[in-house]
Amino acid sequence: MIWAGAILALATVVGCRQDMHDQPKYIPLRQSDFFGDNRSERALPVGVVARGHLEEDTYLYSGKVNGQDGAVFPFQMTEADLKRGQDRYNIYCTPCHSPLGDGVGSVVRRGYKQPPAYTEPRLLNAGVGHFYDVMANGYGAMPDYASQIPDVRDRWRIAAYIRVLQLSQRATIAEVPAQLRGSLPEAQPVNPRIGGAQVTAPTKVEHPSTRGQKLVDRIQRRAVMVAVVLGVATIIGAVVEPEQFLRSYLVGYMMWLGATLGGLALLMMQYLTKGNWGFVLRRQLEAASRNVPLMALLFVPLAIAIWNHRLYPWLSSMSPEDAALPKFQQYLTVHGMLARAVVYFLVWFLLQFQLNRWGSWQDQRDEPDLLRSRRYQKLAGPGFILYALTITLAATDWVMSLDPHWYSTMFGLIIIVGQGIIAMSLCLLLNYGLRIYRPVSEMMQPLYWHDLGNLLLAMVMLFAYISFGQFLIIWSGNLPEEIEWYMNRLHGGWGVWASMIVLFHFAVPFFLLLMKYFKRHPERLVWIAALMFVMRYADLFWYTMPN
Repeated sequence: MIWAGAILALATVVGCRQDMHDQPKYIPLRQSDFFGDNRSERALPVGVVARGHLEEDTYLYSGKVNGQDGAVFPFQMTEADLKRGQDRYNIYCTPCHSPLGDGVGSVVRRGYKQPPAYTEPRLLNAGVGHFYDVMANGYGAMPDYASQIPDVRDRWRIAAYIRVLQLSQRATIAEVPAQLRGSLPEAQPVNPRIGGAQVTAPTKVEHPSTRGQKLVDRIQRRAVMVAVVLGVATIIGAVVEPEQFLRSYLVGYMMWLGATLGGLALLMMQYLTKGNWGFVLRRQLEAASRNVPLMALLFVPLAIAIWNHRLYPWLSSMSPEDAALPKFQQYLTVHGMLARAVVYFLVWFLLQFQLNRWGSWQDQRDEPDLLRSRRYQKLAGPGFILYALTITLAATDWVMSLDPHWYSTMFGLIIIVGQGIIAMSLCLLLNYGLRIYRPVSEMMQPLYWHDLGNLLLAMVMLFAYISFGQFLIIWSGNLPEEIEWYMNRLHGGWGVWASMIVLFHFAVPFFLLLMKYFKRHPERLVWIAALMFVMRYADLFWYTMPN
């Protein structure tokens, strides 16, 4: 049997010929000697139409008559057709054109080019065939939607619904069918009577975005009142207990500086990465970064304290050994700290000014997306490096130098990530408050809440990793001038404070943010954001006060 199998296998191999692997094939449009016309591809029989391309009604498939946009529909529109058109419009058209057709859709508010409103005279006078042609072939910056809307009748139904939108925004009461007039809101009387007839005005319906703006205005007014009250309390504290005031003021200042510069950093990071998460936050991050001049003004009390040799112990008293160190002779000086502060604020101001300036151009000018994106990236790349360098030096000057003998090369990165957490938490809280108002209600879908939750999770993990790395390196090194800094913060009440930071700044939010149950529901995610905002203050308090 073995020999028989071997002979059969050998016969099979011998029977195979190499030309079976090299069979001749004909490539379309190539020359061939097989046919008399020397073409490998055969001509199609007369009258053959590709599957799906039989257009028996030219107007139905093109929307044009003699090359001009048609003015009539190719079939009778019924109420069912209009409802179908409204349904298709809401799916494919509202992201850019909005439900009202005013051209302010959700993607436009995130930075995309704005299309024209349907109520513009050019579109009011355009034939319905124009809208069909745009859907089939595209127009300007708009690509064609032939593949998304393959049914040509659906394209006509969408065009009919666009006509409905145009008519609804400029219709008179006489054009409303008599049987539907009773469903309209009644006109409200306006006194006095003129000429024996009462003057009436239509019921004014407040736009959802207007209600959102009123909420923001109300928050701003309340914030100003709270700021005035707390400002008076701050002045009283500065008079009664100046040393405690300066230390407490430094903690609060670093907290709100984090909200400002964290917004600037996240804005530049979004321009570099082009992440979708940034489209819904871009304007809020720009608004946060515009507080740089205010933070420069609020730095004045600290500058006065530095000038008067207060707050920092090395300014008022120093041992002869410390006085001989180069860092106290060349770097940690009054004039040096104040001069560097001026440079820090100048760099931050220029970055936020240019980014906000270009952001306003985006709303006012019609520029190609690619050109605008490259412009942002050319500034955001070097800008982020400048931000990281300046905030590292600022954190060293204003916080680390509270204990002049302790130092950490990771401290600047801890402050950077912490500022990102502050800014992200603040944006989540703001968007939660505005979630029922346009445009936030249209932009902040569950997917975007999920993305922002993931970004917050990444920053929580990175902050914990860097903080633990700093602790591990210093603790294992066990150098007296370094380990004493941690010893002061791990014993007594400060040890309990440190445990709370580990638990609520990392463990609890890390565990909760792993689950979609919390990230996709803003009413749950907002509590995590509020916790992180509070814990950032607790962490800065722990870094600053025990010195």
